[in-house]
Amino acid sequence: MGDEGEAVKVAVRVRKFNQREIDAGATRIVRMQNFDQGSKTYLTNPETKEEKDFAYDFSFQSHSKDEQGIGEWATQDTVFDTLGAPVLTNVQSGCNVCLFAYGQTGAGKSYSMLGKPDDQGIVPRTCNALFKLKDGNKNPRITYNIEIQVVEVYMDQVNNLLMDRSKWPAKGFEPQYTKDGYIVKTDPWVCEAYEDIEKAITFADKNRSIGSHALNPESSRAHTIYIIAYTQVEKDEKDKVLKTVNSRLNLVDLAGSERTETAGTSGQMLAEGNAINKSLTSLGNCIKSLSEGKAPNYRDSKLT
Repeated sequence: MGDEGEAVKVAVRVRKFNQREIDAGATRIVRMQNFDQGSKTYLTNPETKEEKDFAYDFSFQSHSKDEQGIGEWATQDTVFDTLGAPVLTNVQSGCNVCLFAYGQTGAGKSYSMLGKPDDQGIVPRTCNALFKLKDGNKNPRITYNIEIQVVEVYMDQVNNLLMDRSKWPAKGFEPQYTKDGYIVKTDPWVCEAYEDIEKAITFADKNRSIGSHALNPESSRAHTIYIIAYTQVEKDEKDKVLKTVNSRLNLVDLAGSERTETAGTSGQMLAEGNAINKSLTSLGNCIKSLSEGKAPNYRDSKLT
């Protein structure tokens, strides 16, 4: 999210215990430390008490506001200011940006990405900031166009969450390769104000594929992708286009990886879990190939 040498940033976040973990008598084994450049997350083996450290660009401690010595308390504001604000800068400069939340089921990914009505996550905050930029424009020769698509990848099938389920194609939508990479040609919602984005997110949320199992009562059964298309056009006094900025922002709430024996899934949910794990493996393979300078096999999964 910076220059070419800093194109990828990796952050990790630890959440507070949920009720299941409290009832089980879980103990904290994580602490975090941020530096001027980079951070470290420390894990303690509960049996041997041996501590190992792992380096990340950012480490967000959202486990306890009061416990000392485990890292600075990180709120939704902290996460957005650190990750969301640089995304906006890149979008305004015409760069395509992708930000995704990855982790096992119940880790708190949807909370970080979507949040709650009174404690919003990265997706609504980013969209809100885009419209503040648009609404703050005082130059009549500069116009903005903002559109949103919301799709899910369920059982390796792409569904349009901004369309009534009764109208979904039986085999979903097929990703198509373009100059902008693989895209899904679903009809976007044109948004004139942030309220339009809110309506889109609310509509899509009701269409999402979710289920309940032992680890998570509201488990995402599909990967959800929020695609924001941003266009800024500047014209001269003769209505001639001087500058056009086009960018795409993909905000991805990945379904969580699952261990069947721990989640206690069977039947359809077992099949869903297997599809989730397979697609996450494909994503990991693509990232590994890119990091090694190799050509990724994007066609392994609809997710990639």
